[in-house]
Amino acid sequence: MSVRRSLDDVRDELRALGYLKDPIGGFVAPHSRGSATFLRASLLTSLRSGLLAGLILAAPLALALARLSRPHVQGGRDIAILAAYLFPILVAAVASVNGFGDLIIGWLTRRGRHVGRGERLAARLGGILGGAVSLYLALVWRHGARDGLDLAVLGQMIFVAGAGWIVGWSVRGGALFVVAAAGGKIEPASSRARGSAPILLAALLGAAGIVFGAVMAPRPDPPRPMPHLVRAGHPGRLFVVGLDGLDDVTFRSLVARADVRSLREILGGAAIWTLRAPGSLPPPEIWTTFATGFPGEIHGVRSFEVRRLPGMRSPLVAGAEAPAVDAGVAAALKLLALIDRGTGPLPLSSGMRRCPALWEILDAAGAPSAVVNWWGTWPAEAEGGVTVSDRALGAWLSGQGGRREGAAGEYKDDGMAHPPPVARQLQSEFPELIRRLDADHSEATRAAALTPPPPFLRDAFVADGFALRVAEELLSGRSIASAFVYLPGQDILLGGLISPAGASEGGEGPDAARLQQALAMAPAQEVLLREMDRGVAAIRRGMKPEDRIVLLVDPGRFYREARGADATGLLVVFGGGTVRGGVRGEMRGVDVAPTLLALAGVPLSAELPGVPAQGLGEEISRPEEPGRVATYGDRVAPPGRFPESDEALERLRSLGYIQ
Repeated sequence: MSVRRSLDDVRDELRALGYLKDPIGGFVAPHSRGSATFLRASLLTSLRSGLLAGLILAAPLALALARLSRPHVQGGRDIAILAAYLFPILVAAVASVNGFGDLIIGWLTRRGRHVGRGERLAARLGGILGGAVSLYLALVWRHGARDGLDLAVLGQMIFVAGAGWIVGWSVRGGALFVVAAAGGKIEPASSRARGSAPILLAALLGAAGIVFGAVMAPRPDPPRPMPHLVRAGHPGRLFVVGLDGLDDVTFRSLVARADVRSLREILGGAAIWTLRAPGSLPPPEIWTTFATGFPGEIHGVRSFEVRRLPGMRSPLVAGAEAPAVDAGVAAALKLLALIDRGTGPLPLSSGMRRCPALWEILDAAGAPSAVVNWWGTWPAEAEGGVTVSDRALGAWLSGQGGRREGAAGEYKDDGMAHPPPVARQLQSEFPELIRRLDADHSEATRAAALTPPPPFLRDAFVADGFALRVAEELLSGRSIASAFVYLPGQDILLGGLISPAGASEGGEGPDAARLQQALAMAPAQEVLLREMDRGVAAIRRGMKPEDRIVLLVDPGRFYREARGADATGLLVVFGGGTVRGGVRGEMRGVDVAPTLLALAGVPLSAELPGVPAQGLGEEISRPEEPGRVATYGDRVAPPGRFPESDEALERLRSLGYIQ
């Protein structure tokens, strides 16, 4: 009759054979009078190995992720909170992998294979996991580092090798315990070198990776400043109006039949390029590509919001220098975000943008710009120009962005508009502007026989009208050489018309409501187009012969989804010496910024992946070629400006941009 052993009995047997005398092995081996079943031994040792790994790795991994997310994640508080989130994930990950290894060892033991080689099996399992931890830490820790060989690298080597060794040795101790509990024969610990060699070699792989990364990494370079830019000749002013939410076909059709004389005249006498729309990307990424000339993986703006874990002040953002590493970091951040149940997102900020935008480049060339409502312009900044950010309308509508005067009468900059005198003026005039827009909206919907108006039409009308009328105000009486105005109304309108929430309003049931709204879509789109026409006509009245209007039309989210690759946009260039009108070819999203810079007479950077629109020099008369520069420099985003903004998030939700 066999005597059932307890886990304490297995522990005593292993200690008698010379094992578990080190602190790590002693910690991993459980103290329990419970029966020594394979399942109980595996669960307890895996959990203890996971706990040890979490205690060792959580803090350094939090430091590494904070390093990847600079300049956003800074300060010990955020790093400590991130480590607290990482701890249970690391415990679960190491415990799960350890348990899987135990299953393999248990299967081999029951099959009678490798009997008497329990120590070697355990050491190999520890070496595999210890090496994986060591290499992962080396990869993450060295990502983006450019500090070469120094004392910091020596410290990283010691840490990475030590972490791999401790994790590997703890896994080895737990595996030995499982082998013994499963009835495998364990030889006396006659040679410590034999048991530790695989773990030591595996742990040193990470240290070697640290050295290799330090040797191969380029030396750190200081941020490159914006070069001195000289505009070619004396080109006229440039007015860029961005229209989101209509594709080429729909835009032309609406212009042809609606009462929009100014837009019809522009299309009839402009040089036009078909804009091949990128894939199903969110509007912030697309319009930031238009503004910078770089794709999203380089400029860094990828969505309407960024993720911030509850308790942290700053968002987590992966870099873009090594896509393979970024994929792993992004997956880790998504896993962390599963803990967040709605309290973690932050709205888009200009701090996420890594590349200089058109208005920054033009300001450096001595051509101050006005920017109104463009994605990712909060907090508003200006170098001689004017910025009204993409959050200004929502904040001023809610009354949460109107912090005009402090207790001592000092103006408080909330980032909605810049410079402060312009912000004060616009805020003081805002109630009257909204009153006029509401009156114009009511008149326009009555004229179009839209009673009641479809969902979101008022929001869309106010968004476009606000941007256009603020631009008119900024262009009058100021030395503005270029203006960039973003109109989201058509995209907002479509979101309200086709969404289930918007479609169910009206009391007739979802299907009847959708049918009614579909029939009302074209008249509602024309209402918005007439407001755009009014604004463009006002700009034209102030134009000189050398000035140009550029219409940048993008299909938006819904036309891309419906028409796929057939959904194209337009780049329309009017005035300023346009030689002949008509469609002149195709262009890509990354070609927009080089085209606009060429029209403004600014030298092009050799780093831009795009080129000016084909045939631009033939269709548009320019005094001379602007030339080229090596770079526009590195944009250094100001750190740490990510305050709470429930109002901005709520507006994005109410307009259907986020869920």
